Amino acid sequence: MNNNIEDLKNEMLTRRDVMKILNKSQVTIWTWVRRGILREHTLGKSVYYLKSELMEDIKRNNLPLTRNSRTKAASNA
Repeated sequence: MNNNIEDLKNEMLTRRDVMKILNKSQVTIWTWVRRGILREHTLGKSVYYLKSELMEDIKRNNLPLTRNSRTKAASNA
């Protein structure tokens, strides 16, 4: 059971992480969430994104990645 919790924690990204990966502002990320382009989750007052869902959303919506995040995303997939 502990491993499942750790796996989930490793999959969680902050809004700042997503902003860096997509090279977009907080306003753009917020707008995309409201339009259903990106999925976000809340836990208390914290907002987070699941890495697996983010990668699906990027592919589904044909969103561009920054050059550095392409390398990281490919190595972590």
